[in-house]
Amino acid sequence: MAPLTAEIQISSEEVVKASIEVLGATTYRDSISRYANDVIMPVLGLYPNSDNKVVVTLDHANGSLQDTLTITTAPLPDWFPEIEINTLKRDEMEPGLHACDMHFANNGVFRSMPFIFDDEGEVRWYLDLSFHGKMVSPFQRLKDGTILMVGRHTIYEFDMMGKTKNKIEIDPNFGMHHDVIEIPSGNLLICVGKRNAFINLEGENILSDSDFIMHYDRGLEQITGEWDLGKSLDVDRNDLNFFRPGDWLHMNGLAFNSNDGTTIVSAKNQGLIKVNWSDELQWILAPHKNWGKAGRDGQGFDTRPYLLTAIDASGQPYPSSVQNGETS
Repeated sequence: MAPLTAEIQISSEEVVKASIEVLGATTYRDSISRYANDVIMPVLGLYPNSDNKVVVTLDHANGSLQDTLTITTAPLPDWFPEIEINTLKRDEMEPGLHACDMHFANNGVFRSMPFIFDDEGEVRWYLDLSFHGKMVSPFQRLKDGTILMVGRHTIYEFDMMGKTKNKIEIDPNFGMHHDVIEIPSGNLLICVGKRNAFINLEGENILSDSDFIMHYDRGLEQITGEWDLGKSLDVDRNDLNFFRPGDWLHMNGLAFNSNDGTTIVSAKNQGLIKVNWSDELQWILAPHKNWGKAGRDGQGFDTRPYLLTAIDASGQPYPSSVQNGETS
């Protein structure tokens, strides 16, 4: 699943500490801090379609040993993109390589292949998730080093070698999409839709989509909480974007504030919304036009007092045309 990786197995009569270097324009280095007689050393960052030179160093009580191994890799799939680096300002960047999602779609069948490339535009790692058959995203590395990806009803955890650490099938009533974030506890907040959630539009009950956040406890492997955006917002407001029936919100991203336990939601069809840990609306950042009552039936509280007012550098509110999103 991660073709540009390898493992080196070391057995020694003396305890040793291992380190490796994958040689190239951008050298990849790694080490294992503990001493042991038997060591399994992961090798990441191999170049595709190459006879990679990997320098292995073993430190022991009386000195060190070093050898250079050759690890041959296959070429990338021919449909991989060519990466061209136009501008590189390394002193303005975080150290390390560059990771991104990649998805190939053909008549509803997806091949998700997140990859990592270096400053020269060389792909140095990728994960082949085509076995899932659907989109798996977003690609992210958690604090404990786990690679996390989610499908509609499946949470995958991998190590950097592409080995599956965990696979969890969640309650099929929830459908995950767009964004997953790790919060300080190590648990997850995930954008979801629910199969049994409806909104009332002009007297008709319509199945809604993408309007819940769920809290997933990784230790318990359970959904332990949810936030219902439908109860806090005006579900029949369609002034920002055209949307198909039910897709009134369309969450794209989440940001968690650990200082106060609040979450900011980026919603394509409405704006930015902040809710607290108790599922209470804090504010709305969006054009002021046509906000009404909250609730899936439109019978909740007035949302207008929660709208933030845009101000200039001197603290003065902009005119109503700006507040309504008509001018900028």
